[in-house]
Amino acid sequence: MKITYNKNPLCSVIELDEHEKKELWYKIKIEELENNMSFARVHLTEGRFYDIEKARAELYVEVDERCDQLLQYALSDLDGYHVGDCTCQPCSCSKCWVEGLLGIDTIEGLGKHSAYKIDNAFGKKNEKTMQEALDYLKNYEPKADWDGYEPHIPRWKAEADAAYIWLLAYAKEHFPDEIIQD
Repeated sequence: MKITYNKNPLCSVIELDEHEKKELWYKIKIEELENNMSFARVHLTEGRFYDIEKARAELYVEVDERCDQLLQYALSDLDGYHVGDCTCQPCSCSKCWVEGLLGIDTIEGLGKHSAYKIDNAFGKKNEKTMQEALDYLKNYEPKADWDGYEPHIPRWKAEADAAYIWLLAYAKEHFPDEIIQD
């Protein structure tokens, strides 16, 4: 497994060799089969959903084709961007899902609110440098663009401070030449 760290930690790329891809395929298959067993269990429990034929159908579903498709999505996600619950977006992050299957975490210890702020610090097109992102977080001032925001300012600043501390440690480890000052 090769991890290529990006200045924006949400964009790091993970490459797998053929053996690792096959192992990931099997991990996906195990998860799919566990899901099927859970669905079958619903139909094997006495009550309004009890239906032995539906349970049998859940257990005898061919999953290999679906696993092939999910593997392609997973490999694409490893080359993509963290976006979802990990960055305060209302959806699951497929990159986090795949990293979890692989037993890695490229943004370990980064909270979702801080991840959101780091993403913003690099700009809409990821055009900012590491130092610009660090400066943005260090000097973060929430915009007063809606009424009633004042009670949230301390939390927002604390999230930016946590993002700064996390990103600074990340930069020192992976991009030490891009830090002008800390």
